[in-house]
Amino acid sequence: MADQYADSGDDKRPTEIPALRWEEPPEGPVLVLLDQTRLPAEEVELVCTDAPALVEAIRSLAVRGAPCWASRGVRRRARRRTGL
Repeated sequence: MADQYADSGDDKRPTEIPALRWEEPPEGPVLVLLDQTRLPAEEVELVCTDAPALVEAIRSLAVRGAPCWASRGVRRRARRRTGL
């Protein structure tokens, strides 16, 4: 099957939100996750500001698969950094 966007001249592909990304706003570092429990109806982002928020996102299956494993690595690194 051909790509419906391949030769249209206008790239009207839907904007993709990454499953997870790291941001460092002035308030402190955060992990932003795509809430997979809300897909495909909505694209909602969860902002995890601490380890308990990340644990809850994993437990509630808001993040799963490869992004889940990546977020667990971020959590481990944060724990080593802060000594929690």
